[in-house]
Amino acid sequence: MLAKKYTAALLLALAIAQAAVLPESAVYATDDARQTSWYDDAVKKLEALGIVSPDDDMEVSVTRADVVRAVNAALGYSGGGEPIDPDKAELEPAPEAFADIPPEHELFAQFMFARAIGIVRGDENNLALPDKPISRCEAAMMFTRMLELEVSPGGAGEAGGIYADEADIPEWGYDGVMAMTARGYMKGVGDAKFFPGNAMTRAEFAVLLDRILGEVITEDREIEGEAFNGNVTVVGGNVRFTDVIIKGTLIAVGAAGEVTFENVVIYGDFIQKQII
Repeated sequence: MLAKKYTAALLLALAIAQAAVLPESAVYATDDARQTSWYDDAVKKLEALGIVSPDDDMEVSVTRADVVRAVNAALGYSGGGEPIDPDKAELEPAPEAFADIPPEHELFAQFMFARAIGIVRGDENNLALPDKPISRCEAAMMFTRMLELEVSPGGAGEAGGIYADEADIPEWGYDGVMAMTARGYMKGVGDAKFFPGNAMTRAEFAVLLDRILGEVITEDREIEGEAFNGNVTVVGGNVRFTDVIIKGTLIAVGAAGEVTFENVVIYGDFIQKQII
């Protein structure tokens, strides 16, 4: 279980810090060769973490099932390839099953947990549509919920007025797009357009997930006197932060043990997600 041990310095930093300072996005390359592609670093990192496979075609659209499996794995909800058991999670109220993913479905546990922590929601007919490609706007909303980002109604107070096609962003997704943009997680494509309805490719998703995860800690560590320019995600081990600056968000999830702090400043948020 994660220990809720915060110092006065940490609490003060959380109270006054507003926006995460995140790395700039990757530059799109003209060479499509994988070893020189704009998404290569992100994919290699996710491969090392067991989140994506070296055999994955990164140019195809990412589906809702792909996103659920990857996010669950990244946050420690499906260790060792075993399916998630929602009964072991502290979920109140228990999530409603999707109409198209009954208990006997191979993805039932994955989608149940994803629904419980806010990553996915059903459509008007309570369908999860696992094989449907996810749009850029849908991805923005998924991660806005996962990261528990605060959004301003209407969005303009966050980052409005920066995309040439903002009129094309549906009302249900506008706040999420602006919240993700304001924090540097998502950016425009080409001529300052967001292309909200475009299907997101696996490559785009890999880069987005890499930005969100930042530095990933999977084992016991004593971290002292370091400064992290982006997010830090703790998914395993007992971790102690001393005299540390995190210029993004700290995410502590899943199988992480005791996470403690001394003289820590976090510019973004501190997010805890527990499963047992």
